[in-house]
Amino acid sequence: MIHLISIERYYMQLSFLLALLVLSGKAFTQVGIGTSSPNNSAMLEISSPDKGLLLPRLALTNPLLQ
Repeated sequence: MIHLISIERYYMQLSFLLALLVLSGKAFTQVGIGTSSPNNSAMLEISSPDKGLLLPRLALTNPLLQ
């Protein structure tokens, strides 16, 4: 009986930590670069009058299939 109680307690603690992580992630989802108040619907907002964003180029083919 003690073994079952310890497993239930372990799962309760694990689910509490998981819920805490999920809720803390939702609290800080908006990130802004160059702005102090990013749009609520954006995960990342970059604002600059004279700069841009350069993303790395990726090969869209799988080299293992060739």
